[in-house]
Amino acid sequence: MELKINQYKRIITFGCSWTKYDWPTWANVISEILDLPLVNQGTAGIGNVAILHKMLAWDIEHGFDDTDLVLVNWSTWSREDRIKNGGWKTGGNIFNSKFYNARFIREYWDDENDFVKNAGAIIMAGRLFNIAYQSRMPYENTTAKFHHKNWLSNLSHIEDFANDNYQNQEWRNLTSDVHPSILPHTYHAIKIAKLFGFKDTDKLDKVKEAYEELHDNIFNDLLKIGPKKISKDNNRTIVPRAVKLNLKKLSRPVDFQGHTGKEMWHGLYD
Repeated sequence: MELKINQYKRIITFGCSWTKYDWPTWANVISEILDLPLVNQGTAGIGNVAILHKMLAWDIEHGFDDTDLVLVNWSTWSREDRIKNGGWKTGGNIFNSKFYNARFIREYWDDENDFVKNAGAIIMAGRLFNIAYQSRMPYENTTAKFHHKNWLSNLSHIEDFANDNYQNQEWRNLTSDVHPSILPHTYHAIKIAKLFGFKDTDKLDKVKEAYEELHDNIFNDLLKIGPKKISKDNNRTIVPRAVKLNLKKLSRPVDFQGHTGKEMWHGLYD
């Protein structure tokens, strides 16, 4: 799938915290590889129903056009997306969420419901919007999908997140955080660029080396602090501070999250 990269003026990404987080993700890296401004609409904790609605909200409020390169990394199935008090309840997986208790799971959760609402959201998004690339987090196996084989054929084009060890165990142990480190995000972005037919291997190598250096520098600084202190950081400030400090050391933008400055964060209200 070769794209004419020069036809695009910006990248718009959608997803959960695997798209927008405390450190640069695949969205930031692909923006750098393609040398295009980034509008990152990722929101930590949301599921695929909310991702679909954020895409629809963007289309209603701003509109997509042929110069927008739209990329999506879909989230896991067991998330309950709903708006309350003016914003999305971003609780992540309901099985370890602070918003949903055992009674909610016992009375309302069902794996077939998970499949239908998630697969439905993904399929609808693909039919509504011109999405250039779609990938997904590793998701739970569900027996329900075998009752919807015709739906599965509409999901077969979605790529897996490009990393065999996506949790990057050393990083996870140090940061007390299950999100992929900068390295898997870098490899995923390079995978996307190659699928698009990007042939400047020198640039790919330079971007890869730069993000590997950033990752290693952050990791070494965090090692000096130690996993015990980081795990007790309830406000989750230590790791983001280390990220920004090392971005600054490498003369890279500290505010690495691209945005237009116009949209509300939840994208539904004026």
